Parts: sequence; structure tokens; C-alpha cells
Amino acid sequence: MTALISKPGITSVSTLSIPVDWDKVWFRNFIQNQLKGADVRNAIGANGITITGNISTPYATIGISGPATITGPITINATGSNIPLYVMGTTGSGQYAMRIDGGGTSGDLGLNLRAGFAVSGDAINVANAAHTHTAFQLSGDGHFTFNGSIANSGLSMNAAGNVVIGVPASGVSLAINSLVVCSVASGAGNAAGWEIAGNGNTISSTSLFVGQDGFGTGFLDQRANAQLIIRTNETNRIVIAAGGSVTVVGALGVNNLSPPAQVTGWGTPAGPAVVATFPATPTLAQCGQAIGEIIVALKNFGLFGA
Repeated sequence: MTALISKPGITSVSTLSIPVDWDKVWFRNFIQNQLKGADVRNAIGANGITITGNISTPYATIGISGPATITGPITINATGSNIPLYVMGTTGSGQYAMRIDGGGTSGDLGLNLRAGFAVSGDAINVANAAHTHTAFQLSGDGHFTFNGSIANSGLSMNAAGNVVIGVPASGVSLAINSLVVCSVASGAGNAAGWEIAGNGNTISSTSLFVGQDGFGTGFLDQRANAQLIIRTNETNRIVIAAGGSVTVVGALGVNNLSPPAQVTGWGTPAGPAVVATFPATPTLAQCGQAIGEIIVALKNFGLFGA
């Protein structure tokens, strides 16, 4: 058989090589060697390309199916309002619809998304299968939202970097489990701390502030016009009223001494009184009045008991 003058198929070389006078033998060879290679039904699919037709069918269909490995780069351009790439997972397979793997060595990257325009454009939108609930949304200006089962119940951050945790359907909004202390820090001259506002109170005006100011002074600041209670074992230990009075529940130790037990058995002194000008040589009655007044005062402070 005569060697092919070009690759199989119709090319400029094969068409220009048609002789002025040709016979049926030459024509058969031309079909066998050249035209047969141009028939898509004789093609062999590879790398995800499938050929559904064969030589016995009048037409052939070219498609794409997996698994397949395609060497990039690949560019898919959208037309009109259509989605340029739609990936449908296998129903009931328990497998992900798509997975992206990096190169597996140091410096290899995964997915780079460049989408979203300011506030109005989504760079990422993750929703349930029915698209009735958006679980995660990232916009072009950098603000994002994680949503729970109800609206505004998750974590969100605006473009300026302020983070808000919404009200959950039940339970606590944030639980932190850490092997080390959870810390809050700020730069020189700036305050740092926790700001807590319950009962519909307002941050910075009627909230509870725990932290340090810009000079390093520590604060436990009840900003609301309400009492401040320090508790242990679900029991009040120190109560500071809104007006400033302090009540200590239990014994009180001073100068690193263990709190003494209350001294009892003092009864009720008779005729206690304040001696306005206590003389250098008081009478027995004046001493009795003054000592009785001191006992009453110590009982009122809780140091003495009846």
C-alpha cells in the first residue's frame, strides 16, 4: 500500500494530491487511507471524551464523561444568564459532587475565587439542596455570614472587621474550650476587655465591662444603675448595691489572716449612746454608754452576734 502523504483525514495536502486522472483503485485507497480518518464514528474517545456512534450507525455523538483527567488550563465562558459550570452529584452515593486537591507539596495551593462586587455580589454562597436556607455567604467587600437554623442566629463579620454572634434558637451563643487562657489584647494606649450587656442593655452605657483602660488600670465596671454581685457555689458572697453600699456574706479576714468566726453571746446592750465629747476621765455611765454603742456597731457589722 502506498504510504500516506499526510495524516488521515481531509487536509490541504490530501486534496491537492488528487491526480488529474484517477481510477477506482486509487479512489478506494483514498477513502481507506484519508476519508476514513475523517469519519467521527471511527474516532476513539480518551480523557473523558466519548464517542457513542460506530460504523454501523448513521451518525455519531461526541460527549464528555468521567472519570477523566484533563490537562489544563481550561476556560469556560458564560453565555447570557446561564451558569457556566454545573456539577451534579450522584443521588444516594454519599460522595461529594466535587473535590479540589492541591499538588501535595509545600507551596501548592487549592482554590482561588475571584468573584463578588462590593456588597451586592456573592463570592461564595453555600445553601441546602432545596436552596431554602443559606448556611454561608461571602460577599465581594469581605463581609460574611454563617447562619444557623434561624435567621441572624450565627456568626457574621462586616467589611470593617466587626464580628457579631447572633441569638441562637437555644443554648449559649459562644462556648470556648481551650487548653490555655482565652486572652484579649490591644495596642499601647488602647483599652481591652469584655463588654457584656444583658436584659436589653446597651454596650458602653449600661453594660458590664471587665478589662483594662488605656492606662493599664483594671476595671470591673457595672455601668448600669444596678447592683453587682460576686458569687461562689451559686451563693451570693459580696453584694454591691447601686448606691455603693457593700454587703459581705460570711466571715471576713484582713491582712491575709483566716476569717475569724463570729463572736456571739453579746445580747442587747442597755442604754447605748454616742458620747459626743468623750472626757479624759469619763464617768462609769459614760463608759457604759460608749461601750454599749461600740457593741451595737460591731453587731451591725456582723462581727459580734447576740
